[in-house]
Amino acid sequence: MSYNHRGREPRPHRLEVRLSAAELESVNECCRRVDRSASSVVRHALELYIQATLGGHDAPTSSNTDTQSPSGNL
Repeated sequence: MSYNHRGREPRPHRLEVRLSAAELESVNECCRRVDRSASSVVRHALELYIQATLGGHDAPTSSNTDTQSPSGNL
């Protein structure tokens, strides 16, 4: 089995992203303003980016699997 850069076995459906201090603060501010988790905000932002990039063609639809965050739109 392969290992990630930290020497641990990779976990399925997990993505690691390194953010600058300014980017992290921006995400944290967004989370505070919309009262949602960072995972929820990032999932939503990624979905919107994919839809915009693909122009609505073959873009995935949100299943809203983040049960820890309140419902509603960002």
